[in-house]
Amino acid sequence: RARLSALTATPAQSVPTKEVGTAPAGDKDGGAQGETWVRPHLLPPFLAALRELTATLEAMLALYRQGTNALSDWDQLGQSLAKATELNAALRRQALQLHLVPVSLLIQRLAAESGLPGEIENDNGFEAELTGETAAKLVPPLAALIKGLGWTQAGQPDPLDAVKTPKPFLVRAERVGEFLTLKVKRGNAPGSGANRENQLVPDELSPIEAAIAEVQGRLKLDPTGGWFCLTVPVLPATIRSVIFQIGKEEYALPARNYLYHLTIKQQEVWESGGFTFLYRYPQVIPLLFTPNLSPSLDREEQDLTLALIEVGRIRFGLPVTKVEGYQELLRTDSDRPVVKGPFSFAKTYRPNGRLVLLADPNELAGLIPEY
Repeated sequence: RARLSALTATPAQSVPTKEVGTAPAGDKDGGAQGETWVRPHLLPPFLAALRELTATLEAMLALYRQGTNALSDWDQLGQSLAKATELNAALRRQALQLHLVPVSLLIQRLAAESGLPGEIENDNGFEAELTGETAAKLVPPLAALIKGLGWTQAGQPDPLDAVKTPKPFLVRAERVGEFLTLKVKRGNAPGSGANRENQLVPDELSPIEAAIAEVQGRLKLDPTGGWFCLTVPVLPATIRSVIFQIGKEEYALPARNYLYHLTIKQQEVWESGGFTFLYRYPQVIPLLFTPNLSPSLDREEQDLTLALIEVGRIRFGLPVTKVEGYQELLRTDSDRPVVKGPFSFAKTYRPNGRLVLLADPNELAGLIPEY
């Protein structure tokens, strides 16, 4: 019964109970104030599937309580369980879609915030999506970027247009894998003496980049200020990790591979034939010392902190400076690892945007000699 109740509760918790994001205050062109980012037409089919799953589970519980133990009952339970599993998987997929909004809505809010209209340049931009939470967090920094680049100012006058007005910015959207790339171009050509307005000083650009990093975004800016390119994950991927320090740098490991950490005396470390280990009866724990990752074995220091790691049947200790604890890290650039010596690290980010290098436990375990 507990497992059936958990199966019912899992998708139900995905139903949004509050607005994901709202239009900016004073929004005149972006819709009514308080309008949600979530598209309401996605909610009815989700709730219908949830009701069907609840009815299926209630029927299973009623059959279980009868306790007849007939073969036909077990057959019906098996069919109901298969149906419930299929519905639960479908609900999970639908739950992810609940928070997705089209790029056109982001452009609409961005236009209202910056005061400059925007247009989608390519047709598939109407189908491109990202989460409403990500879109809401992107509006302020992108609006500040558009204003800082001087796009809201009128450019060179059009001979056919007596009124000197700024033209809409153009957005080209493209999805590659789990990432969405938005290339935003200035609509009007810069006027004379516009070189200064197209160059943001570091103090102006740093908070914009920091805000974009909070949603795992990457910003590429044209030196002349004619365009900028933004890449964000469609659905931000998180991984529960344990964070530790080695020297002054921060690293992380998947939490599933971390056992615990302990502090030992340097005198407890043994070496034999190139094999470094800790002997704790009845266990022999291999230790991984490498100049590219772990701190050196300094005999002047009395204490040594070890992070115990398990990969399959292999257990070993990794010397670290400090274990900070668990945290959900945002993962990006899985195809662009950071290479340090024999190791490659995936880029992950704390919620505040700080970079943390995620080590590969299998790569570490591969350096442990057989004993």
